[in-house]
Amino acid sequence: MSNHDANHELFEEFSLERIEGEFLLADYASNTGGKLTVVGTWSVIGPKVGPTAVAASLRVPAGQVVHFKMALLDDDGHEVIPVIQGDATAPAVQAGLPAGTLADVSIPILVGPLPQLQPGRSYEWRLWVNGETHDHWRKPFFVRPDLPMAG
Repeated sequence: MSNHDANHELFEEFSLERIEGEFLLADYASNTGGKLTVVGTWSVIGPKVGPTAVAASLRVPAGQVVHFKMALLDDDGHEVIPVIQGDATAPAVQAGLPAGTLADVSIPILVGPLPQLQPGRSYEWRLWVNGETHDHWRKPFFVRPDLPMAG
């Protein structure tokens, strides 16, 4: 059995309905000791776009592996940068917690400056977990127009 087949079987052990979570756009995000730290959330940015972050905080069945994918799309649905993807494992259930307890998985992704984002346009970050998504895992944002300063 290939690694892909083993992962696919693992994903089928629980449904996406058992995954809860948040997906945020921010100035900065990090994972320290299993806790997600997010600074400066936004939905309008720019016109010059420096380093930013996308962050997912998921609650999944303890000990399970999830495959995530994040894509930055323009207002025509085209990818702006290569898709970001990886695997994350929820911590095992700690002694004393009931069976079926959901565990936290924090996924902070720092994204360098994005000069390809054009002022005056809309974009969207989208998150998939195990190949599926939810409406609240779609984060549209707008890049302010580069207007001349009044003088």
